[in-house]
Amino acid sequence: MKREHSIGVSVKETSRDTAMEKPDVNPNELMNRPTMPGIIAIALLVPLLRNPTRQKVAGFDSIGLALLTIGLGSFQYVLDEGERNSWFEDGTIVGLSVAAVVGLVAFVIWELKGTANPIVDLRVLSKRGVAIGCLVAMVNAGVVFGQLFMMPQYLTGVLGFTATQDGLLLAVRAIPVMLLTIPVGALVGSGKIDPRILIAAGLLLAGIGVIGMGFVTTSSTTFTTLVPYLIATGCGISLVFTPLIVAVLGSVAPQESPKAGAFLVLSLNLGGSISSASLVTLLDQRESFHSTVLGAQTTISHPVVANTIALGGIDRVAALVAKESATLSYADTFFAIGVFAIVFAGLAFALPKRKKAKA
Repeated sequence: MKREHSIGVSVKETSRDTAMEKPDVNPNELMNRPTMPGIIAIALLVPLLRNPTRQKVAGFDSIGLALLTIGLGSFQYVLDEGERNSWFEDGTIVGLSVAAVVGLVAFVIWELKGTANPIVDLRVLSKRGVAIGCLVAMVNAGVVFGQLFMMPQYLTGVLGFTATQDGLLLAVRAIPVMLLTIPVGALVGSGKIDPRILIAAGLLLAGIGVIGMGFVTTSSTTFTTLVPYLIATGCGISLVFTPLIVAVLGSVAPQESPKAGAFLVLSLNLGGSISSASLVTLLDQRESFHSTVLGAQTTISHPVVANTIALGGIDRVAALVAKESATLSYADTFFAIGVFAIVFAGLAFALPKRKKAKA
């Protein structure tokens, strides 16, 4: 700044001396004019005023963001609308399926090879803990959101429960999660138990709870009948989340933890979406199957059918067949969710073993 001041003073003094030599010029007026020497001085000084320690801002990966949006957006639409539009019989579903595949493949190639500043660091998936952890997160999300997606439809559509009763039953499953999450986190943090054991046990318990619910799924199931199975499922879910986070984040360096956490969140969302879409398809197919089987067995020679026709007509028989078909299809979806959880429970032991802290 001293250098700038000295140049400014020299310019002013030069201007004042010039004015003294020419009395017809007002010195103050001359000093306020934008003279050429002042302009040159400013041009020379501006580059010197830059902060040499300021780092350049890395470029934003707009291409990667666009490819990710196209890929995931198309994939999400296909999952949400596929069953409603008969899947690949619909031109829009076919087109968006192609867009999803092309977009995601291009996104992976671009992030790995095409940019120096990737919006998503896919290289973190090369860590076994992160890759396996994401798969476990998808399995857990399939159980959590799958049951959550099917239950209200069954409770309201078949059993005729009110929204309040639906909410209370969902709360029954949520209460163990609320009560056990902190104690489970403390247990994992103490290092007294392997997180992988808790994850596997949680998936097994949750699977058993959902399968048990499938066994009691009828068209006349009571509120209290479902409570024990929902509590078991909630206890199982509470054993998975915190140990999974600890196992995954403990397998990477501290600076990679945010990236690993982001992939876990993405896996939970994808697992829930895939589970919901798959269950809707399964429900529709099993309902058609059970309707065909029950319809073939519904004959006038059957005493119950004959009595029902006598009391309410053929429409009542059709309504009963539809209701029982729906009930059996919901039971099938609960069985599928439970078996899925039990089969993949062992995946937890593919996670890296937790390193013991050095004394």
